[in-house]
Amino acid sequence: MIDLKSLIDNFESSVRVLRSAYFCLDVKLKAKQSTSFGKGHAFTPPEKRKYLKELVKLIKQSYSGPKFCGLIRITLIYSFPWRKIDKGRESLGWVLMSSHVDLDNLHKPVLDALEGILFNDDCKVVVSREMKIRSSFSGVAILVDEIVAKRT
Repeated sequence: MIDLKSLIDNFESSVRVLRSAYFCLDVKLKAKQSTSFGKGHAFTPPEKRKYLKELVKLIKQSYSGPKFCGLIRITLIYSFPWRKIDKGRESLGWVLMSSHVDLDNLHKPVLDALEGILFNDDCKVVVSREMKIRSSFSGVAILVDEIVAKRT
């Protein structure tokens, strides 16, 4: 039987990184715009298509290496700009953000945009780490690691 508590306690050391790619996308972040249903079929709203096209364009400009073929660990830091009410906090560099949009709604469009460029299918993503912050940078920082499980 697997010891899940031990696995959680040793989460970071349970994998070995084979190779990595890191880049930042300077983009105004948007949450997932859900697929709409009407007249008996599903369709993607134009705003979502436009956002995905922008993400794909920025990713292609930022990454020109080979696709990752194995299991993927992805780290995403979503950074939103400071607001007027944050005056004075800029000196902190960044702060965690608990308002605005849900992480899961930010996650899906980025994975969809990475698919086909960094990996063939986002089902290869087996570990995902994310956080939302406020800072002077507006966009998303992405680290993609090809990993294998460490066996002890």
